[in-house]
Amino acid sequence: MMHFVSHSWQVEDVEDGTVVKLSEADMQDAGLTDDLMELFLENGRPKLYLDLLDVRSMSSGVARKLFSLDGRVQKAGGRLVLCNLSTALNEALQARDL
Repeated sequence: MMHFVSHSWQVEDVEDGTVVKLSEADMQDAGLTDDLMELFLENGRPKLYLDLLDVRSMSSGVARKLFSLDGRVQKAGGRLVLCNLSTALNEALQARDL
């Protein structure tokens, strides 16, 4: 059994990557980005899509972790893609410029 299976995430493999649907509660998980990186590496697909439809806000700490995850995914030859961001969340992330 893989480690990430213990999460409540909805995970779907698509042609060029893996889609992970995250909830507001998932954003509070201290090990979130490490677990997402593990999932990315285990699946071996070039893109990791994070579906944030159910996420309305995130702390600056979580935002920094996502930017760090993006760097780690890029170093491993992949790409992190954030999907279905609310307008407010999208603007907040762009304004942070972390």
